[in-house]
Amino acid sequence: MLVTASSRVRQDIGASTDKDKSLPNLPQAHLNTCSFARFSRINDIALGAFHGRKTVFEMLKAAYAAADYVNQEISAGEPDDSRCLCTPQQRRENAHSCHLCGDPEICANLQYTEFFSTRVCDPCAEDIGKSQFGGLTLKDMLRRQLLLERRRTRKNFDVDAREKQIIDAIEQIFAVGPLPTPDITKRPVNVQDIYFKLRRDHKAWKRGQGLQPFGPTIEAIRQWLHFIDISTGQEDIGVHVPGNIGFLAFWANVAKSDTICGIFSVIHDLLQPNIGIAKVRQLMTRVREIWIVTIKDSFTKRARVHNNGNMSQADRDIRQKEWQSGRQVPLKPGTKQPWMRYVDSNTALERTNYVSKPNDWEPPEHTRKLARDIVTNHRNQGVNVRYSTIDPDCPWIGDPESMPEQWSWWYAWLLFGSRLFRMWIWCNGKWILIETIETIYRKFIIHLFRGYCR
Repeated sequence: MLVTASSRVRQDIGASTDKDKSLPNLPQAHLNTCSFARFSRINDIALGAFHGRKTVFEMLKAAYAAADYVNQEISAGEPDDSRCLCTPQQRRENAHSCHLCGDPEICANLQYTEFFSTRVCDPCAEDIGKSQFGGLTLKDMLRRQLLLERRRTRKNFDVDAREKQIIDAIEQIFAVGPLPTPDITKRPVNVQDIYFKLRRDHKAWKRGQGLQPFGPTIEAIRQWLHFIDISTGQEDIGVHVPGNIGFLAFWANVAKSDTICGIFSVIHDLLQPNIGIAKVRQLMTRVREIWIVTIKDSFTKRARVHNNGNMSQADRDIRQKEWQSGRQVPLKPGTKQPWMRYVDSNTALERTNYVSKPNDWEPPEHTRKLARDIVTNHRNQGVNVRYSTIDPDCPWIGDPESMPEQWSWWYAWLLFGSRLFRMWIWCNGKWILIETIETIYRKFIIHLFRGYCR
């Protein structure tokens, strides 16, 4: 998390901004966490300096010093304490920053929530309830997706008209089928899951109880779709658009992310009991093919929409075939469309937030030694292990036939560093972080070989 002045403040004091990079840069401090509670303490100190009639530079100096102190707490493993230490009298007089929006609020008016152990103002508490789908209908979820898509793609479409067109399209689909048309404006509602032969309802969405894995959410079936926008009469392209909307369980929506839907059938086959190594290899090859087809489209909605807006109908048909089959259509001679490039496993691996290796970087020696010991032990039990061609002592963490050519200690460091970051920020937000990149790598390789031995 970055601690610095806002663009407006930087502009007022003549410092570099996003629009004008020629001006002197303002110092920045990096906070080694995304904890709202820790950041609010820095915000309180900066606001205190402001109310004490300090200059902007004195405010920033105080904020940077507070950030250093918080980073020392994090390094020492001290837990984040969101509880207030004000006396009853101070609670009626003192103001603190809301842990979410950052606005000052009287201490007595802030309420504690289990959302990352935060103390928040009333409007943010209400937003937290909605973000946990406490009172949302499927129509509310749809509108939220449309508002986000308009902002992220920077396409200024009419949200109300787009929402009505999607709802009308849903009603037309159910009008010709045996199932009753769901009223997505009410709760609870019972809808058909588009990928599983199951009905979903959100009776389980209860305020304050968090996200329920089997409740329905809005799903974009394809990566993008061309359609006729009724409000303008023109052809347009988007993600959450008429003809591309379905309902999917929350757990599956999160697990799939932007991957094409064929991944579910492969996972189903992988989870079957008593499948041999030959079948596992065949299915892992399918996983790679599906992933490669997926990353031919950009991760961001804005890039997907703007890169594919002028695609010909013939090229759209090819892309549809790839989504449906999960396999790349062979390139035609002279093809120049960037989306039709042939993507291999090395390109797929590089999508894992690749950063160039520093010249002086070396993997920790104790991790290399431990990996050698684990591999040697399991090789004696008949496990086939493949090593990197770049770093001869770096074992590949999967099926030998699937190892990318560029696999190395540095790629392993990036891969498990990305995993650590996700666990730290999204899964473990309010607890002390005790894992490291090395411990996650060791656990992974041990579990992998245990699976082979079974």
